[in-house]
Amino acid sequence: MLQPGLPRLLGLLALVGVPLVLAGGCEGGGVVNPFDAGHEGASGAAGQDAATEAATGDADTDAAPEGEPCALDSQCDDGIGCTTDACDPSTQRCRHTPRHDACADTEYCNGAERCDRALGCRAGEPVDCSGESLCSFFACDEASRSCVALPRDADGDGDVVWNCPGGGDCDDTDPRVHSGAPEICANGKDDDCDGELDEPGDCVTPAYDTCVSALEVRQEGTVRLSAAAARLDYPVSCYPSTSPWRDLVLAVEVPSDAPYDLDVWLTSNYGEVGLASVEPCGTSGRELGCALGGQGPLGQGSARLLLREVPAGYVPIFAATSSESPLDARVRFLPASPKPVHETCGTARELYPEVHEQLRLVDAARDVTTRCGQFGGELVYRLTLDRTQDVEVTAVTLEGVGLAVLSLRDDCGAQGERSCTTGDPARLLARALPAGTYYLAVSGTAPIDVDLALQLSEPSPAPADETCVGAPPAPLGKTTSVSLLGHLDDVQPSCSFGAVDAAYEVSLPERSDLLLVERFSSRDVGFVSLARAPCDASERFLACGSASRSPARALARDLAAGSYRAIVEASYGGDVTLTPVARPASRTTWVAFADTCEEAVRIPETGGSFEGNTANANADYPVVCDLGGQGPVGARDQVLRLELSRRRRVLLDLQGSAYSTLLAVKRGPECPGTELVDACSAGYLPERSFLDLVLEPGVYFVHIDGYASASGAWKLEAFTTEP
Repeated sequence: MLQPGLPRLLGLLALVGVPLVLAGGCEGGGVVNPFDAGHEGASGAAGQDAATEAATGDADTDAAPEGEPCALDSQCDDGIGCTTDACDPSTQRCRHTPRHDACADTEYCNGAERCDRALGCRAGEPVDCSGESLCSFFACDEASRSCVALPRDADGDGDVVWNCPGGGDCDDTDPRVHSGAPEICANGKDDDCDGELDEPGDCVTPAYDTCVSALEVRQEGTVRLSAAAARLDYPVSCYPSTSPWRDLVLAVEVPSDAPYDLDVWLTSNYGEVGLASVEPCGTSGRELGCALGGQGPLGQGSARLLLREVPAGYVPIFAATSSESPLDARVRFLPASPKPVHETCGTARELYPEVHEQLRLVDAARDVTTRCGQFGGELVYRLTLDRTQDVEVTAVTLEGVGLAVLSLRDDCGAQGERSCTTGDPARLLARALPAGTYYLAVSGTAPIDVDLALQLSEPSPAPADETCVGAPPAPLGKTTSVSLLGHLDDVQPSCSFGAVDAAYEVSLPERSDLLLVERFSSRDVGFVSLARAPCDASERFLACGSASRSPARALARDLAAGSYRAIVEASYGGDVTLTPVARPASRTTWVAFADTCEEAVRIPETGGSFEGNTANANADYPVVCDLGGQGPVGARDQVLRLELSRRRRVLLDLQGSAYSTLLAVKRGPECPGTELVDACSAGYLPERSFLDLVLEPGVYFVHIDGYASASGAWKLEAFTTEP
């Protein structure tokens, strides 16, 4: 995975060109280049060729030798779970054929796992993203499932070293020194890299940086803090004691009129945050509490420290952060209360229907694990059913910026989880749950207050698209609307845990490439995947795509004719749409030049797969959706040509490209074409550029460009269908 903070820089990268080697020996692709590191069997939305072939058995080069004599398949079990054991009727001997897809995990960067006939599943070779230059190096990015070029930023402060394009960092060993940093007075450093030291009138001094200069807080409320010039003066147990962490000190006066709990929240727009209290204030004091922050739904840092039954008087609070973003510290005096004890199944508190429980997820221990992930500890409730019923639990965040996490369980053991979900509100539905005792673990992605409610009802029928069995059809080239209301997270294999799902049948009349497109609401997170019927949980999906911004896409190459299952999921259960589009199975075309419209490579009217690299091309043509200030023609670009004989719906997808892309379609016949409305897509997020257009008959030019002057290796999948 990329270092924290680096993904936001990808929109400003300019990748360095790498010479490419053409070859025709890879199944389904016919091309090799340095960025296609998963070509040897890696699976995922960015590269499905070999994974799909391994899944169908068409690309298995491990010819199974003849084994022992046999008459029936049942006599050939070799005890290796990833082999297909069968008796060859022509030789009456056993054959044990490896199924590499049975070994595949969900990780891209660790390489493609393989099945050894003697040893079973074996780890694959990690994806090789070797290559570097003076101003960049290459790394494997799990989010985009590709090799990406990262700028030379050794200290991770977000500023490239000064002698590289776009960089201004004059000390790449110190994350507190860069072109965007404040100049700190009297420290003998050029903190803002403007060539001057401690310039008067343009430098800042630390405020509230030590116990001696602490900010006094005498009443409830929120104070805005700046840690720009602060240092980490007081190391504690729960957050790092290294740069770029720094701390500020608050002296909070607790009233004496009643016993109080002191509740302190610290939030930041970006970066990590932490809170601690040490008595007496200083490096030699006793630690009263320490809390490292979690993360809100938009990436905000959020920490919370709750000190119970605090004596009246001043209490020292250390507010720490890893960034220069302003901090908001909120102080509350709550009526004193004991710490909840219902933290395990053994101490679980009974949860009753139609009764709202309000709970603070702040100082509970982590005793239970959940596949949906969590920040801190959890509180556990017991559900007792005297007959089969539908169970629906809702958790709404009352205070804080995190999301609630719900885990329904048979017990608190590692294998005890039935289902889980995350959201605000988080809604968990269990249909027709038999009579018995169950447990609900409630946690969060950050320290939050939650309103929890249970509703019981008579068993309801499952929607027709609930499972892969009897799944309704999703016609090729058509958009199907899907309501996920009342759905469960119960289809496996799929792309995620904790997201409700629905399954649809996709039928291919011939050997095909298939693209699944799922659209979802702006506040949701979407997942779409492809599996073979009947969606056996022991098997790996054939394709998987996810996105935080609509649409999510999943590509599967070279599928045999037959029936498949498309699975759509949404983290918060909003309505989605599903569009499956197919084309005849095709090999990848390497675009070697295509620097101008006159050299444009033709896209067949039925679509196709293309790869290229703009790093060695020229910047020839502007596109309308680029970042401003990029010059009259923007980044280096390449051009493809599409000629339509009739009105068509055209889908163009740059997912899997190794840089921040731009994709634009212009109307010909004159080169470079005329800009079309809503026909330009900026791909600065990992999902890269995507266009879904209805085009009239004619000539069109497809421009592969770069966002904010970026260039590099790209992959284009083109599909056409009836509008």
